[in-house]
Parts: sequence; structure tokens; C-alpha cells
Amino acid sequence: MPEKSIKEMSAGERRRNSLSVRMFRTIAVSCIALGLVLQIIGTVLYGIVLSRQYFDLASNIASQAVSSATHGADAVTLAEEVMKRYYGLSDEEKADCRTDSYRSVFADLEQTHDYDMLIHILGNYMEHSDVYDVYIGMYDSERDVLVYVVDPDTENRLYPGQWEKVIHREVEKFIRWDGEGQRYDVSRTDGYGWLCTAGAPIKDKNGEICAFILVDVTIGSIIKSMT
Repeated sequence: MPEKSIKEMSAGERRRNSLSVRMFRTIAVSCIALGLVLQIIGTVLYGIVLSRQYFDLASNIASQAVSSATHGADAVTLAEEVMKRYYGLSDEEKADCRTDSYRSVFADLEQTHDYDMLIHILGNYMEHSDVYDVYIGMYDSERDVLVYVVDPDTENRLYPGQWEKVIHREVEKFIRWDGEGQRYDVSRTDGYGWLCTAGAPIKDKNGEICAFILVDVTIGSIIKSMT
């Protein structure tokens, strides 16, 4: 028996047919919405797992680089000398770390064998790892700045004694670190966007922290890996 057209249907049949259509549409829309929600949840969970892998990578590189920097060169003495000269400057002299007069205070350190070796060692970690930068620095907790000791980045290199502003939370995380587990901070920077900075301490013969090897991973790298 052929199906009735809408005109041939009774009022009751039309209502039932209309209800069936609405239910079908509702179920279809709900399925689509559920699929989108599950896709978003899956993407977020994947992003979290991938981010964790990158953070672990950065932390492991920092720990490995500490051993390389202290056995392959005298990173401790270089870091101590940089910070000694830095703290010997007045606030006015520290105000602009990019002037020729400021750089001249540390310039001879760039000519040392240890500096060259550390540039080479850290540069190898950068070249063979999916990270943005691997460098040595020490925090000045009074000014909330990171003072650079060695930075192998050829495009945006910061030289011994030069500093960058960092957020107070990052300073506290690293300065007050007891050395257990991993230490990293995620923050938005003006120059580099969102960064995860992981680190490991370099300690002197008395067990005191004299600097950190820090590893930067850009959030853009993580997002790129997801696409």
C-alpha cells in the first residue's frame, strides 16, 4: 500500500509524523553535538599528554646538560664570576644591560675556553633536541631578573651578564627548589610568546646552587606537533 501524502493524512497522523521528524532531528543534532564534544575532549587530553611529554623532555635535557657542563667545562667558576661582577655593579649600571659599557664588564669572559666549550655543549643539545633554547643563568630574586651566563642561541643570543625580566613566580620556583623531582614554569613572555621553562641546578663544591641550566619549549612547538 503506497504511503499517504501529507494532504491525505488525518490531523492525528500529521501530528505523529511531525513528532517523529522532530525526534529524528533532535537525535541527529544530539549525536553531532556529542561527537563534537568527544572530539574536543580527545584533543584536549591529547594536548595535555603531549605537553607533559615536552615538559619531561625539557627537564631531562636540563639534567643531562648539567652533567655535560660540569664535566666538559668549568661551568661553576664561570657562573660564579659572572654573578660576582653582576652584583658588583650599582643599580644605575645594571639598568641597561645592552650598552657597550655594561657588556665591557663581562667581555673577557666570552674569550675563555670554558665559555667556548659551554657554547658548544649547549648548542649540541639545541641542535639535536626539539626545544627552543638551552642556556645557563642565575636568578636575581631582588630584581626578578634572570642573569645569563651562557646562551648558545645564534639569533637572539644574550651574553654573560645580560639579563631579562622574569615573573616573580618563576624566580621563587627555582630559587626555593629543594632539588627533588622536576621543576618548570609556564608563562607568557613578550618576546617569545608562551614558554615552558624547565631547569636543573648547577651546584658548587659546597652543594650551593650557583646557576641553573634552563631549557625553553615553546607552546607553539607543542601545537605544531598536534597538527
